[in-house]
Amino acid sequence: MRRPLPALRPLLLAAVPLACASPAPPPEVVPHRPTPAQRFFEWTRPSFPTEVLVARRAALARAIGERGGGVLLVPSGDGSSHGETFRQLDDFLYLCGLELPSSVLAMEIGDGTTATLYVPLRDARFENPARPNDYPGRTLARDPALKLAAGVDAVRPYADLQVA
Repeated sequence: MRRPLPALRPLLLAAVPLACASPAPPPEVVPHRPTPAQRFFEWTRPSFPTEVLVARRAALARAIGERGGGVLLVPSGDGSSHGETFRQLDDFLYLCGLELPSSVLAMEIGDGTTATLYVPLRDARFENPARPNDYPGRTLARDPALKLAAGVDAVRPYADLQVA
């Protein structure tokens, strides 16, 4: 039977006081800064130039106006396509050039034509109530850049849409 090496015994005895020593002071606490909410165009770009979108809507308005006018509602879609990725409906993308879930383009066509986008106040795809500092969301309805990029007359909160 072998006996422990005598050289290890002093090392083991020296380790005991280290294990009983007071703990190191905690690291300095750095306050967490909330992530600021982003604007729509910080993370995406329009699909088409504004002039193209305006021309497409004008051509559609002329065709509808020749038949007496009316109101056209074009939904954006609020689902996904065979998975978790948002899928913009083609008509909305063609006329607005923006990927906006749960939105509607409303065109009033008569003596004149007005185009209004009704969008949510915030993009729900980027909300996480469990981690609001890390996922503060993205504002939509109050972002003035949406109106300019889509070339519409107004952008309003979706809750304002009144369909009789």
